[in-house]
Parts: sequence; structure tokens; C-alpha cells
Amino acid sequence: MPVAASTVNEQIEAALCSDPLRFRECMLWAIEAKGRMFAPDEEWAVPWVDLLAQGRRTRHQLALGALLSCLDGMSPAWVVARLPSGPLPDEELRGNRRLLAELPAPFSASLYCANDEDGAVQWAAPLGVRVFDEAAMKSLPLEVGYVDPGTLFMHLVLSGGFFRWPYGSSWLYGCVADAAAFWAWRRRML
Repeated sequence: MPVAASTVNEQIEAALCSDPLRFRECMLWAIEAKGRMFAPDEEWAVPWVDLLAQGRRTRHQLALGALLSCLDGMSPAWVVARLPSGPLPDEELRGNRRLLAELPAPFSASLYCANDEDGAVQWAAPLGVRVFDEAAMKSLPLEVGYVDPGTLFMHLVLSGGFFRWPYGSSWLYGCVADAAAFWAWRRRML
């Protein structure tokens, strides 16, 4: 008797294993991400694997591929904001809160390290990009340091985006889905 999938990553991978075409597509995305950079010509360039699967490079390759495929299908807007430095270790919650307090306007952040997310990033003015729902959306989940791709996939599907602050980066990256692209992707994929 097969063991039931218990994590988001395992659920994504189990679903993909039952669909050979999606399995192949996601594996190709995961393979292609190795060594590739997000925004390679910008000062905020970061390896895709650090942005989406930091600390999980050898595990959950299918979930990483599924997330990359999802991002490609949605063509989300990305916003970036500079911080004084990269995040401190998880035990340094107060220090990370002090660093996040330095976010430039219109952003602010709360850091509480819950099971579902590390915190949230809020904004007080339009972001200058098409967002999921400008009237309702004023914050998105924040993930700091190590992250599983399934967690970001869950945030994207449930919240319409996420913010990432990877270890080693003084940049905060926001991924914000456009409503039309989001619903078109959901109809096609789910």
C-alpha cells in the first residue's frame, strides 16, 4: 500500500509522477534552473535555486520544476527592495526584524516565523506593477532564508504571490501574480 504524501512538496511530486508529460516538463525546468540567474544583468541578480529552493537543491526537484513552470505560465511581476544586508540565521529573529525595518517605502514587514510562513510584507501605495487584486491585496507571505519550492508554490496559488529574502542576498524579492494570468494558469493546470 503506498504511503500518502504528507508535505506540499510530496503532494506536488506525487501528482506529477502520475502525469508523464507534466513530469517531463517539470524535470526539464528543474534541470534548466541549475546555474541560471534571475535578472542576470541587474545588481539584484540571484541564482534561481537560491531564490526558489535555497537549502533544498538536491531534494524536491520536481516541486522546483513545477514552481518554475507555474511562474513561466503566469508571467508574474517581480518587485525588489534593498536591505542593509542578507538575513541573519533563524535564531536571530530580533536582528532580522531590525533589518526588515529598513525596508524602503512603500514596504513594511512583519516577521513571526510561523509554520506556514516566516512573516508578511505589506505595502502602503501601488507597486507600479499589475497585481493580483490591487484593491484587496496589500500584503503577501514572506519566506526568509532556506525554503522549499512547495511552500512558495502554495503561497503563489493561495495568496497570488510571495516575498523572498534568501540567505546571502541584501535584496527582498516580491513575486506578484497578475489576476488574468493567474486564473488562466489555474484553469489550465489545476
